[in-house]
Amino acid sequence: MTRAPSADGALVTVQNLGGNKLDLYARRTVEHSCEIREDTTVCDTTTEIANRTPRGLTRFQYQYRPYGLFKNYVEIYIPEAARLDGVTAGGRAVRFSNLAEDGYRAIGAYLKIQRGQEGSMRVSYTLPAGERGYTLSVLPQPLARDARVAVNLVAPAGWSLSGPESSRVTDGVLRFGGTLRGPLEFEAGPDARTGLAKLWSGFSRFLREPLF
Repeated sequence: MTRAPSADGALVTVQNLGGNKLDLYARRTVEHSCEIREDTTVCDTTTEIANRTPRGLTRFQYQYRPYGLFKNYVEIYIPEAARLDGVTAGGRAVRFSNLAEDGYRAIGAYLKIQRGQEGSMRVSYTLPAGERGYTLSVLPQPLARDARVAVNLVAPAGWSLSGPESSRVTDGVLRFGGTLRGPLEFEAGPDARTGLAKLWSGFSRFLREPLF
């Protein structure tokens, strides 16, 4: 499927179990949020699927009744080293599968979504601390319509955060949002410019500043 994540990885896949042609009318979003701590990282990945099937499709397109119903099998992948903390669909606990796959655990559940409605699935988990901080790889699933993605990372004081060009970092929080057209990479770690290195950097800037 893909390479194992070096630390954290976010991947959501959806299989249409209805045998119809309604994939074009799905609007999918993925949100990945983590609180990075010194000893652990607590994360959750949430996907939301909106059923925007229009009226007037042919029987060839919708296949069965009720008209426009989505029958989806959704899998949210988490790193194999993670401790699974919870799985919900529509805010409620749900039966799910838990299968190993290429360094990930595929957490899967069946979602039925009526025309004009939305369905969601959320997986929460905890990761052990990484030796060099935290890294995240967000991977896309090829779709008829690209999903939207949002990433929110909270880091300890004194850590630096980096991500794609449009990421915003404020007060130890990184936020990113956009269309998921390709892999995305994020990193967080203790700021190299701390301690003596940071002190010397500040002193050097002082020496370069004009006196008047």
